[in-house]
Amino acid sequence: MAQPVIQRPTKRGNSKWIYGCLGMMLGCGFISALAAVLLIPLIPMLAMQAAGFTAQGSTNDVFAGITPQPTVEIFNATQPEQVTVNLGELGETTVENNNPNYDASVGQDSSGAQAARISIDENGLYQEICFRDSSICNGTSSQYQLTGVDFRPTGAILFANVNVSGFTQQIGAVLQVDASGRRFNVVGIDVNGQLYAPPSNEIAQILYDIEARGNQALSQFTLQANGVQYNLANMIVDDNYLTLVMQ
Repeated sequence: MAQPVIQRPTKRGNSKWIYGCLGMMLGCGFISALAAVLLIPLIPMLAMQAAGFTAQGSTNDVFAGITPQPTVEIFNATQPEQVTVNLGELGETTVENNNPNYDASVGQDSSGAQAARISIDENGLYQEICFRDSSICNGTSSQYQLTGVDFRPTGAILFANVNVSGFTQQIGAVLQVDASGRRFNVVGIDVNGQLYAPPSNEIAQILYDIEARGNQALSQFTLQANGVQYNLANMIVDDNYLTLVMQ
């Protein structure tokens, strides 16, 4: 006797449902990736503004269009075999005349008075002076540690790891030479190329401490060469060197 054939209805729509889900997943993934590309660059800016920092535009604009003063001429210049550079609490070092991070000469200024000039590059200032001798560069300060310097025309950016409420973060202190030519002023904070004015908080206090200690070091700066001690007359900063003119 023949067995009855049981016919089950064909299931319809499963494949369409699967394809629809896949399409939605791909679409969501694409939208998420696009949002990440568009929004991730904005996260630092949004975070800084949320913390009370005021955006001031591009850091590069602070130094744009500025031509550094020409280097002061030293007449009858000679290069001493070595000079001793003293930046107060930032450190002291004796420099041989073949050191590539420094260029020193002594002679007379335009009035005939004894004068000297020394140009220091970024590595010479940070590694050979500050890092070796100062707590704010070599990591022994609990408040902040300078990690590098970027010279700019008539100014610089000092990078530092700062300790705020138990958390460490990196900032860039943007400095400009003032009208006297012997001091720096803090302009603001650099974050990813953007300039911010800080609120009155711990970071602002650290910024002004950096400014105060840097200017104190400049006021104490001396150069000794051939038995003569020279004091700071003015400074010139370009993209490569901090040049100190001494009398």
